[in-house]
Amino acid sequence: MSLFDINESFIKQRLPGLSVDYAQLPDRLHLDLAHLQLLADCYQHWHQHKLPEQFWLYLLILVDEINRGSSCLDMTSPRFLQQQDQFQLADWRDLNVAVESLTLAAQPVLVQQRQYLYFAKYFHAEKTLYQQIETRIKQYQGSRYDRAAIQQVLQAMLQRRTYQLNREQIQAVVTALWQPLSLVSGGPGTGKTSLLATLLRCLHGLGVAVTDMALAAPTGRAAYRMTESLHLSLQQEQPDNHNEPHPLSQLQAQTIHRLIGQSNRFNQKNRYHQNHHLPHKVIVIDEVSMVDLQLMTALLSAISHDCRLILLGDQFQLPSVDSGAVLADLMPPANLKLPLSGQFASLLSELMAPYVDATDYLSIHQDSDHRGLLMDTCTVLKQSHRSNQSIQNISECVRVGDAAGFFKHPDLIQLQQLKELQSGPTEAVMWRPQAAKQSTELEVFWQWFCHHIDLEAYRRDVRRCQGFSAQNLSDHQSDLNALFQRIQQ
Repeated sequence: MSLFDINESFIKQRLPGLSVDYAQLPDRLHLDLAHLQLLADCYQHWHQHKLPEQFWLYLLILVDEINRGSSCLDMTSPRFLQQQDQFQLADWRDLNVAVESLTLAAQPVLVQQRQYLYFAKYFHAEKTLYQQIETRIKQYQGSRYDRAAIQQVLQAMLQRRTYQLNREQIQAVVTALWQPLSLVSGGPGTGKTSLLATLLRCLHGLGVAVTDMALAAPTGRAAYRMTESLHLSLQQEQPDNHNEPHPLSQLQAQTIHRLIGQSNRFNQKNRYHQNHHLPHKVIVIDEVSMVDLQLMTALLSAISHDCRLILLGDQFQLPSVDSGAVLADLMPPANLKLPLSGQFASLLSELMAPYVDATDYLSIHQDSDHRGLLMDTCTVLKQSHRSNQSIQNISECVRVGDAAGFFKHPDLIQLQQLKELQSGPTEAVMWRPQAAKQSTELEVFWQWFCHHIDLEAYRRDVRRCQGFSAQNLSDHQSDLNALFQRIQQ
């Protein structure tokens, strides 16, 4: 057992005396050391309030929600209702707990808003994030471009491309040029990097210097991948000057922490904050699904009111390690048409018309008096360029949990016999009922592999490269290229 394992004994030491099955708590709930220590401190200091026992179970479930990516406990959600049944919890209102009176070191610990229960720091972070987004949209002081300028630069940049963007990608580019804040969500292979290269070219064409742009991502690996993908996309486009790289190739993504100069010292501010803003006019953040609530509020605090912000990511990816699934919460619910104001829908139709077959897919929001804060800022990319349509269709069944639709889907290939692999396609979703022996499943995989991959040719390529000298790399380059081309199959 690790020193930091969350087990029955650990929980019982910090919350003693509860008539609950402590053994089931680590199995059913995602708990962590920091929040359990907070609850232990509260448990020691709140005796005078004579809190009901089930109150502490509610707080443990709140910790579970935070560790699943939420910022609060929604007491009407299906997951909570299931937990309420499992733990036989009374209704929260019947506990009659005044959470505003519960403090620690003279600071509030909990906040209740209707059916939502928060730890105070997450409530204030969520409230701060809303205010920051509202200020960024309504009080933007940076450059705004008229229709003619956008039309001109869009035409120039799209004509230079060696391949055409689809309608959602073009919509995302126009949205980012028009709005001070824009969000783009799309899965792997939907062309986020391709539209980013075009967008940055457009902004550069509209007068934004490369030194006024910044690219960032939540991790070093994501930042490296962002830089690599952008440079590759720029190379694939027709360059302005065939002899020199485009100025945008100077851009290097960095981590968000490095961008804002995050300080890990206690009670010390980051280098950039609300009183000392970043100098950039355009900031692009990739992999936003990995950005937690605290980091996003720190980032927005550091961005000036004249800076354009573009957020890219996949709202259906796993949320950040820390609290708050920011991108998923900012984007509209899945499978919902993005409503647009009539004015913005008209703008999109006009600017996109030369490049798409039709714009009638744009959905206009009829009630102009009840427009959401993020209306006209979001784009969802749906067309994947990395897999065929049948795989995408069945993947959607998996994503939404439609088991019946999965098995009835006409694109699903159900394997009854191993020989069916010989005539099957190379790209498809195949389903085979589970065999009693694992060796049978390995045989299925091996037969598929041998049928579609020339194993002898692969072995020959490997033998040619064995024992090559790194000092004489150029002598082996052609053999190495052949090997990697084989692996890429």
